[in-house]
Amino acid sequence: MGGKRSAKTKAEPMDTYSSASNEIRMEEERVLNVGSRSVDENDENMLIGTYDDNSDYALTEAGPFDVAVYCKGIEVEIVNDTDEGMSLDFDLINVEAPIANALRRVLLAEVPTMAFEKIYLYQNTSVIQDEVLCHRLGLLPIKVDPRKFLMPTEKVIGINEHGVDCDEEPQPDPTRNLVFNINVTCTRNRNAPSTATEPHQLYHQSSVYSRSFKWIPCGDQEEQFASDPPRIVFDDILVAKLRPGQQIEANCHAVKGIGRDHAKFSPVATASYRLLPTIRLLSEVRGEAAVRLKESFSEGVIELKEKDGEKIAVVADARRDTCSRNVFRHDDLASVVELGRKKNHFIFSVESTGALKSAELVVEACKASDFVQQLVLFMYSLGVFSGYYFYTKITTPETVKVHEFEEFREETDKVITELRLRVELMESALKKAGVKVIARPPPPAQPSADSAPVSNANPPQQDSSQKTNPRFPRVSSLPVDAASNVVLKGEARKSI
Repeated sequence: MGGKRSAKTKAEPMDTYSSASNEIRMEEERVLNVGSRSVDENDENMLIGTYDDNSDYALTEAGPFDVAVYCKGIEVEIVNDTDEGMSLDFDLINVEAPIANALRRVLLAEVPTMAFEKIYLYQNTSVIQDEVLCHRLGLLPIKVDPRKFLMPTEKVIGINEHGVDCDEEPQPDPTRNLVFNINVTCTRNRNAPSTATEPHQLYHQSSVYSRSFKWIPCGDQEEQFASDPPRIVFDDILVAKLRPGQQIEANCHAVKGIGRDHAKFSPVATASYRLLPTIRLLSEVRGEAAVRLKESFSEGVIELKEKDGEKIAVVADARRDTCSRNVFRHDDLASVVELGRKKNHFIFSVESTGALKSAELVVEACKASDFVQQLVLFMYSLGVFSGYYFYTKITTPETVKVHEFEEFREETDKVITELRLRVELMESALKKAGVKVIARPPPPAQPSADSAPVSNANPPQQDSSQKTNPRFPRVSSLPVDAASNVVLKGEARKSI
């Protein structure tokens, strides 16, 4: 199908910048993006510029793009997985930034969980307003497997002609709802010591915690969740504080949703990634300079070893580096240290809210339909984005710019051709894997050189009856994500 797509590996000489094509160089006040396969800094073909001058992608061997080879080269290494499964650190290697970012965004906004959608508040005499209390209850994380529930098909509430919610509490659907009850009343402790001053000594239930919620099974839920009953993730979440005579009573209905609709459905407290730092010592650093070098980095990055009765600095763990670049404050050390980051090595950190384990969330994110759609649409949307930028400019009389089109056309044709080839191969691989692929609209016709518009002050007028709107709206000012949505309009959206 095509040649192997693998990064070059060469020896790392002390006086050159090795693996330049897949690393970003960090200097004291700027970040340099290395955009050439050349390793020798003295090579005149070496492309070193600011971060925006060159590609964000790691340069690889030339040749046709092979989806199977590309996927086979992707590596995932688990670095840290806690016993409780609440946090996970892993490395995602040999992928581009858009794929890593798509995974991060899907973790935040596309993996479904259960959360309180409707609070039927029967009594609230605490100092907290009803709407504030309901908002706090909605953000409580629920420990239950959302994969056993269906998405709601209709609104939970009803509103009368005056815009006032007047419906009684509905009968819950066992396949779509979880119901929790809370009923807490604060009373005085008549057996409290005369010297007591703390509320928990003077009163009973002066603080309302998440442990006060009781699950009310409906339908066959009691048998379905017998081994692991639904509950609030943590028992010690403070909901409100009460004083004698005050009461909170409510029934809370939870539904399945995604973080894109509301933050309460987001399954992660945080999901982030960073590029793997690289540190190279171009020469040995000894004695007092070695001590200063160690102090310039985060703990554990640089270690000192004894050699011939003298301390020598060695790189122990570059991934701990926070890229503070404090080493550049020392003139004598700046010339012997080379800092960088690998473009295709992402360090992920995922912290779950508790509904599912972090490792399960990552797997669910990879299976999310929106993640697959983004993989397919990203490269194609780039072609539409760039092509229609100039297409709309040259077909709009007041913005005719022929010279821009001529300069842009040749290299754009090559880029779009490559993008279409990659998308076709990716779609073919996804279909073989049994994944539904969104149909793409036919590519826009590219104007030929002979038919390129000629700029003039009075462009010819078209008959209004013969005017046709472009297939897509103008996307010249839209980001790539918005361009993806543009692609999905019209015939493409019918196939979803």
